Amino acid sequence: MHWIQRSHYLTNINRWNDFHRLFTLVLVSIYFFTEERPRASDLFPVLLYSKALMNMWSFSVTGAVQLLAELQVALSRMLVTITY
Repeated sequence: MHWIQRSHYLTNINRWNDFHRLFTLVLVSIYFFTEERPRASDLFPVLLYSKALMNMWSFSVTGAVQLLAELQVALSRMLVTITY
């Protein structure tokens, strides 16, 4: 594969991972910060679908740890914003 095509392919994978990080962050924030919380059964198929897509793009353990760290930082910022 030509190096330009290869780098373009890797960029697309990074975009997909960024999209799914954002998507998961939105889901988690909706769950924690809405008064009427959606039932877990409503979110479960969506989470399964996004997890399947992440696996398809070789979502690694380090990626998962990084995602959790980002979520923690984002949620703590939201909590600080809400309390002040």
